[in-house]
Amino acid sequence: MSTRSLTRSVRKRRLFKSIPQDNKLQSNEFGQGIKRKAKTPRLKCGDDETDVGDLGVKTNCSLTVEEDKPTVNGVHNSFLQCNDKGIAEATTELQTCNDESADADWEELLAGVCPEDLLNSTLNTSCSRLATPLKSIDTSTTRPLSTSTPRVLSDQNNTNSNAKPGILLSPVNEPCTKSATNTAITMGSKISKSVVEKVNKALGPQFQGFKLSSELQSIRHNRCDKLIVYPTDTFYGLPKDVSKYLEEYKSIKKLYDWQDYCLRLPCLAENRNLIYSLPTGGGKTLVAEVLILRQLVLKNQDVLFILPFVAIVQEKVQDLAPFAATFDFTVEEYAASKGKLPPQKRRKRNVVYVATIEKANALVNSLIEVGTIKSLGLVIIDELHMIGEGGMRGATLELCLSKLLYTNANSTQMIGMSATLSNMDELASFLNAEVYFNDFRPVELHEYVKVGRTLYTVSSSNCTDRVELVSHRTLNHMLDMDKTDIDQLTSLVMEVIPDSSCLIFCPTKKNCQNIALLLTKLLPRTLLDHRKDSKLQLLETLKIEASGLCSVLKDTIPFGIAYHNSGLTSDERKLIELAYHDGTLCVITCTSTLAAGVNLPAKRVILRAPYIGNQLMSFSQYKQMIGRAGRAGFGDRSGESILILQPKDGDKVLEILKGPYSKCNSNLFINDYQAMHSLVLTLVGLKLISTNDELKRFLCKTLCYVQQGSSALYEQTSQVLEHLHTLQLITGQRTSNCGTVTYKITALGRATYKGSVVVDTAHAVYRELITAQQKFILSTDLHLLYLCIPLDLVSSINPNWRVFFDKVTRLDNDELSVAQVLEVSEGYLSRKFSGVASKLPEAKEIVYRKFYLSLLLHSLLKQPSNSVWPVAEHFECSRGFLQNALHSTASFASSLVHFTEEIPELGAVHLLLPFLVKKLAHMGSPDIMALLEIPGVKQGRAKQLVAAGYKSIQDVAKADHCELSKNVASLFSQQAKNIILAAKVYMFGCLCVLFAEYMFVYRLCYVIKRKL
Repeated sequence: MSTRSLTRSVRKRRLFKSIPQDNKLQSNEFGQGIKRKAKTPRLKCGDDETDVGDLGVKTNCSLTVEEDKPTVNGVHNSFLQCNDKGIAEATTELQTCNDESADADWEELLAGVCPEDLLNSTLNTSCSRLATPLKSIDTSTTRPLSTSTPRVLSDQNNTNSNAKPGILLSPVNEPCTKSATNTAITMGSKISKSVVEKVNKALGPQFQGFKLSSELQSIRHNRCDKLIVYPTDTFYGLPKDVSKYLEEYKSIKKLYDWQDYCLRLPCLAENRNLIYSLPTGGGKTLVAEVLILRQLVLKNQDVLFILPFVAIVQEKVQDLAPFAATFDFTVEEYAASKGKLPPQKRRKRNVVYVATIEKANALVNSLIEVGTIKSLGLVIIDELHMIGEGGMRGATLELCLSKLLYTNANSTQMIGMSATLSNMDELASFLNAEVYFNDFRPVELHEYVKVGRTLYTVSSSNCTDRVELVSHRTLNHMLDMDKTDIDQLTSLVMEVIPDSSCLIFCPTKKNCQNIALLLTKLLPRTLLDHRKDSKLQLLETLKIEASGLCSVLKDTIPFGIAYHNSGLTSDERKLIELAYHDGTLCVITCTSTLAAGVNLPAKRVILRAPYIGNQLMSFSQYKQMIGRAGRAGFGDRSGESILILQPKDGDKVLEILKGPYSKCNSNLFINDYQAMHSLVLTLVGLKLISTNDELKRFLCKTLCYVQQGSSALYEQTSQVLEHLHTLQLITGQRTSNCGTVTYKITALGRATYKGSVVVDTAHAVYRELITAQQKFILSTDLHLLYLCIPLDLVSSINPNWRVFFDKVTRLDNDELSVAQVLEVSEGYLSRKFSGVASKLPEAKEIVYRKFYLSLLLHSLLKQPSNSVWPVAEHFECSRGFLQNALHSTASFASSLVHFTEEIPELGAVHLLLPFLVKKLAHMGSPDIMALLEIPGVKQGRAKQLVAAGYKSIQDVAKADHCELSKNVASLFSQQAKNIILAAKVYMFGCLCVLFAEYMFVYRLCYVIKRKL
């Protein structure tokens, strides 16, 4: 579309009455760059010139014309510039134009416009707003400030034509402010349905959440004309040495253009919320880490970093340890059974709480209760789109963020990292955040689909909303391999290894192992000599760290191949990831879980089938997996993804490739309002609400309110309160003045929310603990273990009845006493083992399953070496499941500590639980217990450290990394550095806690002395 067309459309509304006719704009196509100098109407505000809008700016202004500026990314932006006086006449005339003329103008404006034009021009339309392209700033042409205070600078004179900064959208409910250069564009009449359809079609299915509405009356237009410019002697306001540490610890020498741009956005400096969305592997985490350092070093406030999985939390704690030692802050892990509630006070030392979703929610509750929630200056949410994950995890994340918004909205900044979603505008409205988009990838991605022996290029167009498969090439594959390797995986893998790497995503865990073994049979034997010494060292390290070696890995690692799924322990998975990073392994067969959170890029990504389990994958899952293709920093100029497709799945897969991206929906009302019950109980317990009206006000801060509105949400509030009252978790008292019912929490209710126990199971947990106290078997841990088995783990186990029967018949007297107290019958087990049909009530069936899991974990604790191998083999389960059961039980035991603390009659159980929690968390002998407190140190490594003479955390902290690496087998120099730094950070944190306690006692004694 030409700027002459734009001018002609605008002139129809007589917007340019005050512009001389000899200053008409010259024709120039969008996307083609400027071929001639063009005159563009601009607004002068005193001595300053600022781009503030597009069509019909709703302000009073007078117009002047100046020479146009160069384009960005080949896109010509024509802006109407206004001062404070306004064009009321033009705005009025625009509002009174009839629908037909408005449609004609919109038709002309949209003719031939593709999504690229919409996203890179002033015509970009989103839900309730227009977004314009952000331009990058070239700091080399900007004079730095003499002080450390950042300044805001208009970017229109400092452009970088090579950068592709992205798009910034502001929340609809945020008022238009001059500093943010927001302007409202008022359309006097509704846009007709035909025009709306054209706009939506042009945007394509991938931008489904940002479509124009036929009911649109007011369109918000936001353009970030101003960026923060930091002094050249700083690193985004931080000490300049931060860049050196990033290079030393993370091998990052330079930030990507989008990272530089994002860190300069005014919303970050003004403490406003931000959601930024990029494809997988775009470098989102680095921006978050820089923001964490800025919050700790410059603002001296605590940070909460929310991550989806325990393994990622542990990895992030290790990553932040070097920076914590350098910049004098503490990193605390809140995952599984780790993390003290409420947090320990630290004197003049800020903390980064790295937490899973569930632990983050409990942490926020404790901070609200003790009145220190304002100490949180920044909350970062990784994988924000998990708020829409089915089950309680997504609902828990929504509850956590809603409480932060309600209690601390003005002082706590929220930063969300998310995959691309089709309803990002709803998330932005929920968090009252601006949204930054960018489709940046470090390397170019080529998508292919393989059918038979032919590779097809995936060709898509947002303009036509179609996906086409274009024949690319035919694979050369040996005929004698066709029977064993029907998908020609060997040929696809051999094209990239061993010089580059390859990930193969498989639909099931078993398929991962089978494919890895298949490749070892067909790949050439010459691969055995590639990095042979490194592979032997990896096998030796696996024996030490994981206390054993998997037979499959023993066969596949010599070829540079390994499998990666939840069947492996976290120690095994971590070692495989490290070996893959350094090039020892070049092929990993894995499940889709590897695509979430773990940074393992590859030259080529192969999707074995378009399924995850037996379910067809979604467009978002497909994008997440292929996003691993392309390795930035390894010399790859491009990455490749290959989806192996059977002809029968052709139509289904084409629909997947069209999109749209997934939608993120609230889960407050799932599972019979389970999340809603938990939310209301917690709010009453924290004294955030006490009446139905206060509850309604709080619900306005939820994603559910944004998506469903007030009527659907408010209908359920009375029912939820009544349900909690029936369960005797809250009490209600009607006031005499106005008849309003005021709610208060009971002791059981307080125990339920503090222990994070499911509301509907609270009475069952309480009764079970009371009953157990009456006949407690203290001579063995088995009875206490039984009480700590979580119900969600019970539902995931299918007992091996033969093993179960054999184990019960071999119990000693103390253990047999536990079975008798629980009324576990050998006769029933014998019938189940023999295959005789036998049914029990559901409650009794749960008892048998819990006891089976108790025997499994009890066998593990009784092992002299605490090795999972013999137990996993005896119970015929995977090592990964056994480790997950251990972590889940430790986490629930930790919850029961808080549950029993609030109920005096459960005091006996409360005294016993902390010892079991520690035993489950570390699962080691007494001589290595202390070393297991160091983040990243597991049992195998702790035993090595003790054998080498490092028997305490102090010994490790004082060690030299070269000597430590030399004295401990299979410990690389960088690993030794990380362990020493983690030990120092842990020790310093303990010292801070002790000092804070000393000062408290000192002040208390001083007060007592004064009074005496």
